[in-house]
Amino acid sequence: MPSARLMRKSATTTSTSSWFRRFYFFRSNKMKIYFSSDNRVDFRELVKDLAHLFHARIELRQIGVRDAAGMVGGFGLCGQELCCSRFLKGFDPITIKMAKDQNLALNPSKISGCCGRLLCCLKYEHQNYVDSQRHYPRMGTAGRQGDRNYKVIGYNIIKESVSLQVENQILEIPLEEFKRSNPDWRNAPRFSQMSGPQGNSGRPEAPGSDLDESLVELEDPSNEDIRSLEEGRSSRPQNHRKHKPPRSEGQ
Repeated sequence: MPSARLMRKSATTTSTSSWFRRFYFFRSNKMKIYFSSDNRVDFRELVKDLAHLFHARIELRQIGVRDAAGMVGGFGLCGQELCCSRFLKGFDPITIKMAKDQNLALNPSKISGCCGRLLCCLKYEHQNYVDSQRHYPRMGTAGRQGDRNYKVIGYNIIKESVSLQVENQILEIPLEEFKRSNPDWRNAPRFSQMSGPQGNSGRPEAPGSDLDESLVELEDPSNEDIRSLEEGRSSRPQNHRKHKPPRSEGQ
């Protein structure tokens, strides 16, 4: 079988690559092979050997882990078929900040997909969360709720609620109720500007916001470096036409 011959041939060249899909174009006598590798691999010698083995033009294309997951297929945490297998045509950069903006727990097993990278779906509703945060008080905002002082310690965009620390209690109240009780909430001082412990600056931080190496590895800032090595016409005999010298006048 050609696939078995390909695997045996590549095994002598590298042990860190995975081969996913092979296409053969009969009209152009061309074979396109996709593979994934943790490192950049120079397969120029292998391309020449494969061209001789299959008597065809060979194009090796190194793909990223997200493209590989889309080719293999599978099911995500949501129970549905992988987005990269169903409809995604390209991959936008996904960052840890998107998970933090949505107040998700930064647990690698919860925010990563089959490819080992951050879930593509983190981008789908990210902008909605960013826009919604403008309607909520910032973390650490201080004020009075009734006859007691409070500090904003969090909010829930889905439930449209605000969490307040009132003395030794934590209260969760609807956002509209908070705005009615605090009509000037946008200009309210931060807790750090008042007597007491320092409050967080900015938006709410998800649990475990101190990023460790396992979380940093989930990001893919290069957005799947893809490169190809193509065996050109050197694998096929070429007809070189001999150019005759121009005739001189009078001949």
